[in-house]
Amino acid sequence: MDFLYAIEGQSEFSRRLELGETFGTVFSTWSRDRFEYYKNIL
Repeated sequence: MDFLYAIEGQSEFSRRLELGETFGTVFSTWSRDRFEYYKNIL
């Protein structure tokens, strides 16, 4: 396996991981607020 390719793949992987964590945080916050909102309606 090419060394440069491994580094490139690793940075791509960590970048996707960061993106996924950010999206997960935003989504969990959004769904929690949404849940509280509907809970108060009911």
